Amino acid sequence: GQAMATAERAEQVAADIADPGERLQDLAALTAAVARADPEAAARIAERARAIAQAEATSDGFDADKLRSSAVRALAAAGLLDAAWEVLTQKRWTSPFDLDDALAALAGSFARSGLWAEAERAARGISVPWEQADALLALSGQLVRAGELDAAEQFAASIGDGAKRAEALTGLASALIPLDTDRARRVAAAAERTARQESQPPWHDETLAELAGALMEDQHWTEAERVVLAMPQASYRNRAIAGLIGGLARADRAGDVMRLYRCLSDPAAASQAEAGIVGALCATRHWDEAGELAARITDPYYVTQAFRSEERH
Repeated sequence: GQAMATAERAEQVAADIADPGERLQDLAALTAAVARADPEAAARIAERARAIAQAEATSDGFDADKLRSSAVRALAAAGLLDAAWEVLTQKRWTSPFDLDDALAALAGSFARSGLWAEAERAARGISVPWEQADALLALSGQLVRAGELDAAEQFAASIGDGAKRAEALTGLASALIPLDTDRARRVAAAAERTARQESQPPWHDETLAELAGALMEDQHWTEAERVVLAMPQASYRNRAIAGLIGGLARADRAGDVMRLYRCLSDPAAASQAEAGIVGALCATRHWDEAGELAARITDPYYVTQAFRSEERH
């Protein structure tokens, strides 16, 4: 159809680019774009990318590595994993950065195919610590989505970067909450401990906010409140309290709403919290009370958000 014709035109445009490096980068991007809709076209484009990389193999070491990296990324996106691994391992790399890019792409493709051991091997081969942490974080998330929760926990715990490890554990805790409450609490506690002890501001508060959101989603209000109130940075804490207030209001926990409302120290966060309460009042058709509270909100943005939240409910 039209999408295939567009892809063919894009392939022709890429083929006409004189510089081999730019041509291969475009072909790799195009392969990733069409892989899901047209696997045969993706495979054809990826093989073309490999042929260009092989033809330019006599280039300067760093230039050749850029070409090989693009070819690996194209082959990985097309699901030609054996071919991608062959290109990756056929000769020594001069540029560790290009090798890392190729390994990261290959790790993701192995994981999407359920080849977890191969994905781990590729991810752990990445030399730059933060890039390796990103790859392992992504792999842990894919394991969670695949229901491989034991393996996901092992991967999460092995991430060297504290902020990424806390993020991975938070994602796992979120998945465990409806399945195994006790285990979810244990993993959530590990995520919270890691966020507080090993990640730097503002990353630890972002992770704690994500953890609180997961706890609220399954109505673990007490645990969510404890996490939120212990956030050291006032700006994050106020926003998280406002989000918690909105959830509590929708759950019709008026006493908790007013108690937490008094903990707010920022006018913008107060407006956000009031918007959440208005949305909850609208959802339960308490129109007069909702209108009265909405009239007190001074920020027009949050007035709009209040009534949009009602539409979502």
